[in-house]
Amino acid sequence: MSHTWRAVLAVAAVAALGGSRRRWAACVVAAVWSPVLAVGVALVTVVGRWVAGRRWRRAIDREATAEVVVLGELVTLGLAAGMTFIAALDRAGRELQTTLAGEVDAVVRNSRRDGAHAVLATATGRGSRLYLLAARAMATGAPMLDAVEMFVAQERDAERARRQAAVRRLPVTLVFPLALLILPGFVVVVLAPALVASLQRLGS
Repeated sequence: MSHTWRAVLAVAAVAALGGSRRRWAACVVAAVWSPVLAVGVALVTVVGRWVAGRRWRRAIDREATAEVVVLGELVTLGLAAGMTFIAALDRAGRELQTTLAGEVDAVVRNSRRDGAHAVLATATGRGSRLYLLAARAMATGAPMLDAVEMFVAQERDAERARRQAAVRRLPVTLVFPLALLILPGFVVVVLAPALVASLQRLGS
């Protein structure tokens, strides 16, 4: 196949598979020129999508973990207003924005059906420490408000420590993205003159 027809097919493929499918369009374009290059582009595309998916899930997990502090603060407000722990937990769960809301809703429903102490003592999830502290306070007669305030203080300290650790890891985390940003420019500077010369020889 001549280079002209390869170029035409490449342009047609990009036009047909553009938009949200640009990455796969790049695979098709690469396949027109070199099957080996197409495999490489496809591999990079698949790995990129997998990495992006993992980052998205981690971001959701971090948001839900951070919202545990908000949950504790809202429960504290409810307890201070005279609510029971389950009522305060139910009211607080309605204000949550992450997957933690579903977890809290399940704990509340199970507590009203099977008994608060039994459910809170065995509940799992991101808010498990809060549930367990509440169950212990119910069993011992300790002030519930004090237990929840202690939980909030501990979670704030833990969240602050996580953020500080993330800041310390930031320089190492940025090394790979920066290398990816610099590498294309380096390749263009090194290979562009040879590519232009090759195209000029083909056109002559």
